[in-house]
This record gives sequence, structure tokens and C-alpha cells, in this order.
Amino acid sequence: MAVVAIFAIGLTLYWLGESMVTPTEDGSDNEITPAEIREGDVDVPEGAPTRSVAPEDPEVRVDP
Repeated sequence: MAVVAIFAIGLTLYWLGESMVTPTEDGSDNEITPAEIREGDVDVPEGAPTRSVAPEDPEVRVDP
């Protein structure tokens, strides 16, 4: 019984590992390199609500 359980766990871990390294269906490599990442970059949807604020607003923190 223990052998079956160990085999099932091993098979599951192997399957999960393979699913992580399998390329996407279109074959593109969508990984982002650390040089391409800037702190605070986000992809905002076009329909996302926006709000303008004054720089002197106490709730707004502006980094120099």
C-alpha cells in the first residue's frame, strides 16, 4: 500500500513539474527578464477607472 502511495505522489510531482516547463501552445516565450521589470509597472485595463489627484494631497506619496 505504501509503495502505491509513494508511486502516486512521485507521478503527481513529475506531472506537475512537466506542466511547469512545457511551452505555451503558441510556442512563444513570454518570460520577462529582470531588466524589463520596473517597480510599479502594471498593465492597467483600458476600461479601468482613473482619478486625478493634487500633488499636495496628504494621501498621495510622491517619490523624488
